Amino acid sequence: MDISLTNQILQALEAIAIITNAQDVINNCFGPVESLLKYSSQELIGKSITELLFPEDRKVFFQNLKLTSLKKGFFEGKIALMGKDKSKTIYQLHLFKSQSGGWVYVLKDLAKESQREHKLKNHIKLICVGEIANLMVHHFRNSITSIGGFSKRALRVCLSNPKCQDYLGIIHRQVARLEKLMNVVETFVYLPTPQFRPFEFISLLKRVLRRWMKRKTDRRWRFHIDSNYRPLNQKIVADPFLLDMALDEVLKNACDFTKPGDRIEVSLTKVNNSKVLKEFIEVRVKDTGPGLEEGEIKKIFDLFYTKRPEDVGMGLKLTQKIMEIHGGYIKINSRIGQGTEVTLRIPADRRRFIRYKKLSDMPLPS
Repeated sequence: MDISLTNQILQALEAIAIITNAQDVINNCFGPVESLLKYSSQELIGKSITELLFPEDRKVFFQNLKLTSLKKGFFEGKIALMGKDKSKTIYQLHLFKSQSGGWVYVLKDLAKESQREHKLKNHIKLICVGEIANLMVHHFRNSITSIGGFSKRALRVCLSNPKCQDYLGIIHRQVARLEKLMNVVETFVYLPTPQFRPFEFISLLKRVLRRWMKRKTDRRWRFHIDSNYRPLNQKIVADPFLLDMALDEVLKNACDFTKPGDRIEVSLTKVNNSKVLKEFIEVRVKDTGPGLEEGEIKKIFDLFYTKRPEDVGMGLKLTQKIMEIHGGYIKINSRIGQGTEVTLRIPADRRRFIRYKKLSDMPLPS
């Protein structure tokens, strides 16, 4: 097989191959050797393979590897190797004898393999949790609806008993909170499949802001829009429904922690990232609330974390999930007494750059 092709295959598999002669001297190396072992291929050629082993493994263990390989035709198992920086890394080793009488060592970083397995297991767990949550929501909703309905009827019957009215009022409010929780959990677990299409983001942002300005409440806020996004009618490719949800949640948090009459600043800018050949739009929402401590910022995206007893504590987690779906992110900056600023960074086109932009039209990053 062509050497360059062998290297490309091993790079894609994140594996390295070390070939030695019968005396265990390294003749050649392929794959991402430097990123795994911290040696260049040229530095390894001419060394004994045993120099990569820890001293306690160089006699008995190393010889047993080769004997097992001779008896079975190959050896497959774990091995600890020492990098150039003396660091210890566990590899999955596949060892076999070559036709020339030497040995071929194929190595994969076990930590990276474990990370991939862990991600897969977590993904499966999330699917299972989603199914369980769906069943819980279905059964809980039926019970909650019944409790809520009968508590309303009881309130009408017990008009002459103030204490009974108070108790039933508590039940009714808690039922309303549980109904809200069920709705949020259902939305989080079963977010609709993204429908990416071109639309004017500035129009969406203004629509969400108008919705908050028109809400029937005794609380009023002053919204100030600062836009450096030109042209304002430029379209982005994203899911307007999901971004509407994300913007609404961020504005809800800003309004909840800002005193009536105080100003909430909303800015919209365009950001170019030459490293990934992408354009982003950045929305910043800054309130004049009490701010957050550093420990609170770390917990802000935890499920069910909230500073308001009447809230569910899933809104910002839902926003984070929507940003990840779009290939963007949400960031929180806050200081006690100086308010909180939430930044949403969204790619102007969710599709991969290579699908819609001719690379010949612009310089590639070095």
